Amino acid sequence: PASHASREIVELNVGGQVYVTRRCTVVSVRDSLLWRMFSQQQPSELPRDSKGRFFLDRDGFLFRYILDYLRDLQLVLPEHFPERSRLQREAEYFQLPDLPRRSPHPSAAPPDGPGAGGHCVVPRLSCPCLATTSLISHHILAPTFTLPPASPSSCVGSKEGEKCWE
Repeated sequence: PASHASREIVELNVGGQVYVTRRCTVVSVRDSLLWRMFSQQQPSELPRDSKGRFFLDRDGFLFRYILDYLRDLQLVLPEHFPERSRLQREAEYFQLPDLPRRSPHPSAAPPDGPGAGGHCVVPRLSCPCLATTSLISHHILAPTFTLPPASPSSCVGSKEGEKCWE
């Protein structure tokens, strides 16, 4: 049904930057701010912009890294990324304490093997909403592995075909 599909897609306006993603992605880290917003509150309680998108008064540029982290629980930053302290502040705001630990240390040696040279190595996750990412990483980028679930009801670690929310 169209109503189910429209609830699955989330449009966010973060500091004037528009992001469109799946609901499963924004609720993938249990107890984060976005998890609480989209699993504990009614949509009518959340602030919206004039076009009906959910509004977050945060740094729209840096949110791309927050969203990437929510997709596969890895943080891949460009070489010589100058905004680390600001991204740390955003991670604290969104209550993602593991995000800074998922980033390679700036002085770390470049990785060998798949993903070396600036290409992102995406882990295979078992959440159905990440099936496309998993398929790409499985067939193109790297060997696969499954991360342990953050919690029984979180997106990561969900069984095949299981909804990532509710």
